[in-house]
Amino acid sequence: MRPWYRFCLAAARWILRILASMRVVGVEHVPRDRNYILASNHYSFLEPPILAVAGHLELYFLAKSALFRIPVLGP
Repeated sequence: MRPWYRFCLAAARWILRILASMRVVGVEHVPRDRNYILASNHYSFLEPPILAVAGHLELYFLAKSALFRIPVLGP
């Protein structure tokens, strides 16, 4: 994992642990040996960090280009 991603993941994990309890179900069905697309329904703005914390691999996000211009989210 890239150092910046690892730092953001640790920060998100810490913040989410304070704000909400979380239970991950079915992570054993996520392939670790090949690529895949994880699509979500955008239940809330917290969804991307929750997905990142729930997974055990580095995720790459596809989003509107304006979102990547925000200094914290861009990298």
